[in-house]
Amino acid sequence: MKEYDESMLKDYRYKVNQQDVLDIQELRKLGFTQKDIAESYGVTPQTVRYWTDSKYRSYMRAKNAKRKKTQEERKKAYPQQSKKRLENFEETPMTKLRHQYSSRKADEKARGHKFITMRGHDKEVWDKIVEQGLLNRPNSKIYLEEE
Repeated sequence: MKEYDESMLKDYRYKVNQQDVLDIQELRKLGFTQKDIAESYGVTPQTVRYWTDSKYRSYMRAKNAKRKKTQEERKKAYPQQSKKRLENFEETPMTKLRHQYSSRKADEKARGHKFITMRGHDKEVWDKIVEQGLLNRPNSKIYLEEE
């Protein structure tokens, strides 16, 4: 089984970390049931299925992408999202520029506000910077080996 350094294992979005996923996949290949694996990792069998069945994972991602949050859910999520955004800005200052760029693009599309310049540079300059990935933040998502 592959080992990963500690920085790749931390991500608040998931119930399991990168190493757990690799171990779960290995156990599943060895013939252990989803229920047995779930009990040993303290998760539900659906979580095990999500990380071991690519068709199910694709289905769930598409389903969740379509889900609309209620106003109450959005209100509840806002403080956490704001806190995380500020942490990201502190950790990776370029993230703030990416956020400002995305906000300008969204305003242009939703409200019809023209995006001409940002911080003294033309929109075309920012488009090229973003296209080259210079404002991207390192991501600690869980990556799956090709199945």
